[in-house]
Amino acid sequence: MDEIKQYRERLFELLAERSLSFGHFVLTSGKTSDYYFDCKKVTRYSEGKFFIGNVFFHEIQKIDPEIDGIGGLTMGADPICDAVSLISYMKEHPIETIIVRKEPKKHGTKKDIEGNIEDISKVIVIDDVITTGGSTLKAIDVISDYKNIEIAGVMVLVDREEGGRENIEKRGFKVVSLFKKSELIDYAKNKKS
Repeated sequence: MDEIKQYRERLFELLAERSLSFGHFVLTSGKTSDYYFDCKKVTRYSEGKFFIGNVFFHEIQKIDPEIDGIGGLTMGADPICDAVSLISYMKEHPIETIIVRKEPKKHGTKKDIEGNIEDISKVIVIDDVITTGGSTLKAIDVISDYKNIEIAGVMVLVDREEGGRENIEKRGFKVVSLFKKSELIDYAKNKKS
């Protein structure tokens, strides 16, 4: 079994075991749900970061080896971007990270993006979870204002399969999701029984 396949399998287990909860939750979109993915329990976990960095980097190289930047809306994208950037440097193919602020700074440079944006020409927009795609589309809108940057697509850790992928793809951006809600929930339920 190849290394990336092993990493992907372990990442899947971590997400199902650490980030998935059942109960009553209100999502960012305002919708209610009987399950919730708190991906930060994996994206901010040292073992999770290692697998995320490696698997995302591998997938990014499959999309386009000329991608030199990743970024997304803070906070969901932050640890994923950092993990990928570190692994990319270790693999001698550095990828810069940018973080899109939820709103521009009100002081100093009044930036809406943090990072070395001037060093990036082709970016993948990152998110931890998509439901309606609203947060990802907000990041796309901000990054699109920088005419020197081409958005090569979107990559997410978990697709809740609630229309977010379709909303993003309607805007012309291909979405790669590492995992789907249905497979994670099935795994978690089967493990309990």
